[in-house]
Amino acid sequence: MLHEVLFALSGHSGGVFIDKGDGIQVLSDVPFISPSEVDQLNKLCKLGTFYRDFNNFIRQYGGHLSLQPNDKRKSEIHGLYLKSFCHGLDKVLEDYRASLQRLEMEILADPDLTISHLYRSLFQYFLLFPALSAMVEQIKSHKAHGCYILDIVHKHSNCGQPSVKEAMNKILHVCHDVLYKQLCSWLLHGSLFDPYKEFFIQHSTGQTTGVATETQEEEDYLGIMGVTGRQLQKALNMTLPDTGGGSHQIFSIQADLLPVYIPIRVANKILFVGESIQMFETDKKPATHKKGSILKNHETEFAKDLYNLSLEPDFNNMSFEALIDKIRTHVAEHLWMLVVEDSDLVPHLKIIKDFYLLGRGELFLTFIDHAQNLLRGPPIGTTEHDINTAFQQAARNVLFDNENLLQNFHLTVAAPITNKSTTDSTSSSSSQQPVESGWNSLSLTYTVDWPLHILFTPSVLEKYNRVFRFLLLVKRAQIDIQQCWVLQMQYKQKAVSREEMTKWQLRTHMAFLVDNLQYYLQVDVIESQYGILVDKIQSTRDFEAVRLAHDQFLSALLAQSFVHMKSVSHCLHEILDQCGAFSKLLMHCESPMVHRELNQLESIAKNFQGQSNLLFKILSSVRSHNASPHLAQLLLRLDFNRYFSIAGGQLGRDNMDVLKDTRPNADDVISFLKTNFFCTVSHVEELKAYEDKNFYFRIVERGHNHWDDIGNVTEFVVKVTKCEEMSELKWKSIKKILNCLLHNGFTCTKLLTSYKIEKNGKKFLVLLLNYIPGSPLMYHWSKLNKTTVIEQVGEMVANLHNTLQTLDPSLLAVDKEDAWVLENARVMLGYLIAIKDVNEREIIESIIKQFVNMMEQNDEHFTIGIVHGDLHDMNLIVNWKDGQLQPYCKASGNYKVKDLFGIIDFSDMCVSCYIYEVGQIIRDLMVSTCPDNCYSVAVTFLSGYLKCRKLNQHELNILYFSIMTALCQYYVISEYKFHGQTDNEYAKEGAKEACQLIKAFHSMGDTFMSFLSEFLQNEFNIDLIHST
Repeated sequence: MLHEVLFALSGHSGGVFIDKGDGIQVLSDVPFISPSEVDQLNKLCKLGTFYRDFNNFIRQYGGHLSLQPNDKRKSEIHGLYLKSFCHGLDKVLEDYRASLQRLEMEILADPDLTISHLYRSLFQYFLLFPALSAMVEQIKSHKAHGCYILDIVHKHSNCGQPSVKEAMNKILHVCHDVLYKQLCSWLLHGSLFDPYKEFFIQHSTGQTTGVATETQEEEDYLGIMGVTGRQLQKALNMTLPDTGGGSHQIFSIQADLLPVYIPIRVANKILFVGESIQMFETDKKPATHKKGSILKNHETEFAKDLYNLSLEPDFNNMSFEALIDKIRTHVAEHLWMLVVEDSDLVPHLKIIKDFYLLGRGELFLTFIDHAQNLLRGPPIGTTEHDINTAFQQAARNVLFDNENLLQNFHLTVAAPITNKSTTDSTSSSSSQQPVESGWNSLSLTYTVDWPLHILFTPSVLEKYNRVFRFLLLVKRAQIDIQQCWVLQMQYKQKAVSREEMTKWQLRTHMAFLVDNLQYYLQVDVIESQYGILVDKIQSTRDFEAVRLAHDQFLSALLAQSFVHMKSVSHCLHEILDQCGAFSKLLMHCESPMVHRELNQLESIAKNFQGQSNLLFKILSSVRSHNASPHLAQLLLRLDFNRYFSIAGGQLGRDNMDVLKDTRPNADDVISFLKTNFFCTVSHVEELKAYEDKNFYFRIVERGHNHWDDIGNVTEFVVKVTKCEEMSELKWKSIKKILNCLLHNGFTCTKLLTSYKIEKNGKKFLVLLLNYIPGSPLMYHWSKLNKTTVIEQVGEMVANLHNTLQTLDPSLLAVDKEDAWVLENARVMLGYLIAIKDVNEREIIESIIKQFVNMMEQNDEHFTIGIVHGDLHDMNLIVNWKDGQLQPYCKASGNYKVKDLFGIIDFSDMCVSCYIYEVGQIIRDLMVSTCPDNCYSVAVTFLSGYLKCRKLNQHELNILYFSIMTALCQYYVISEYKFHGQTDNEYAKEGAKEACQLIKAFHSMGDTFMSFLSEFLQNEFNIDLIHST
């Protein structure tokens, strides 16, 4: 019986022990075996089942391996590591087999031994075999391959059972034999013998040593400064940068094959050593000064060290990394001597800087002059030969004496790609497509000597070319503007018109921007980064540190010259293109300029202004970000004396003010009325306005059949605005809103009709509005009871909001850039540069940030809808008599509060929160009445407003900061946007008073909320829960 048990423990079934597919088990219903013995025997049979499965696994995967596996073998798990695993597993099972032999001897000596004796003797395997089985099953289910098997064994070895841990380490030690042999081949000879692709270093697949095109790199751009998508993918795959040139193979680390106990930093060192040795041995030149191998004949020493490590029963991370560091140090130092000392790296970097980074400015100044006509248009077959001839001639002109060096550089021009199959179909539209000039496809190639090709790979030289093309563009723009200065000096003594003067002012602005950009690129970027690079090279003897420093240098060039920052790059290219167009115009125009040329100059000035403004906004938005200090440096260059800030970030603005056609004046409108309506104007008066032109007209005679839309009107207001500033579509929506207000009994502006007129090529929208008799409320405060009128205004505004809330907000678009809309208060933070007083700027910034914070936390609680947008006492028309306001309705004995006010100027209508407009109206009332405290106007206004309309707790809590932020609007926007309107006093109306109120009340928030809470409780029985 016991021999039957031993036979089952060896993995074989028999008469008593059978296998029905679910493992070896004792036969049921055997009369001489008790139930308790059946349970013990079945537990022993599990060991036999495990042992049988292990043997089957070893026989299946531990046999002979073919170096050219067939398709069936490719679909199965295979490889040297798997074979070593099977060998290690077999060694672990030797103890089990020895235990069975010992038990057999004991049974022969004492036939009366019990099953319990067998159970006790094999007890340790009840813990070991399930662990081994779980590991084997994981290898099979995961189809584990190569070094991944090491990872699985290592993870299973981390357990608390000594016998299990010892067995796992024994298997791992056997598997490490293959790893150390592959490491020895790779680290000492640069050879990768890995027929089954099991090593964690592999040939890079799908990569070539060719250069990615510029278009591909731009498409890969992720918005991360200096990093492309392809580079990020390499980083995620733990792929090191390309270090080879020519036929040198590229290797990378395979993350899925890297054992978890080998850190990635160590794997990178292993990769570096093997690649360096392979490159050196493959490409080594006979004439190299350094004889012998790259390891300085230390191969035997390092091989012995690796062998000694492989003999250690446990893998020692510290010893392993120390040995890798030792080998890497030898390799890196040898490469450093070879590249830096023997090949004179620093002088070669100086050559790269002189040519690719325009360090030899006089050479490229002469070349641009020679090649200007050759590269102005698209390249042709002879263009490349011609420009290289021009380059050689330029070098001779500047006495460049190193002919051998010059032969290493060659200019190339990418020929335009044409598709023959589509030539016919596109011939009709090809003339409409922009022509790519030769300058945009110009590249500089450099023949790199061995071993410098390790650093200056084709992909690296292509990145230098991207910087080269941009620097050349800046240099050309600078030359063009300087040539215009020469032309200007010819007219210096001649009297010139105002238009001519603005032309030269525009040239000055362009020169200012381009010269500062050039200085920033050459001094702040190139010279600064080059100095850092040379210092790093001279302070180390590690080639890998040199290569990293060079990579950082190149990345800094690309980032700080904005090659990878598309928004800034596009903006700068547009600015430089406008400089070129300006120069071309001036070189071929007549003097004085004719109308067509003036229009072209205006277009150039407008585009230059828009792009310079965009550039200023981008630079200002990130100037405080530590991630982009170079942007702040460029802003400092451009705005060192705050001229850029004061001009609102718009270079060329003064020129636009002169060159642009002025809006139609009163005479233009009178002429328009006479021509279109055959009317005679008896009185005209220009009304105050920020940017539009507003006129009051009275007529005494009019023609027939032209006033059907207007009716019997003798007085009206004409508003003139640019079409692009106020679309006709918006006024159609406003007309619907006005009709609704009129229908609900409000006295307000009525849009009678609209027309478009043109003056000197500019289109304007002319709006004819009805005239509301009276005068602005602003002029009557001294004659009225302020408390009564403010309360009446509050009641009227509440009724207005109730009516507007019934309208669909989609009638008007949401403008997220208009700083006059209180939701866009964050925009004002970019305007604070116009506030010169530091204390004022800090107070205003604090108010705006607190308001924005409260707004973002409670925004969903605020009621939103259509608002007037500019409802202040200049836009409230009243009639005053005997100290009281007179109603507009005829039945003066029976009128409502809204009948006391005529509402005008609806051009700023928008969608906003009603509580924000409440804050803005209270602000205007405070500016006009100059109260002694911060709460009296608000409380008085609310006493009228809350009679007709409710405000919730969240809206009341933000009221104080709404008022204070609205005061900031008056002051900040006035200082920022209307700085140039020195002749328009209305543009800064209320700004001074707003500043005084901000200083007086900015720290009285608690006082305001206290009085507001008391007022609400006493007058409206509202308990205000103040939340900060």
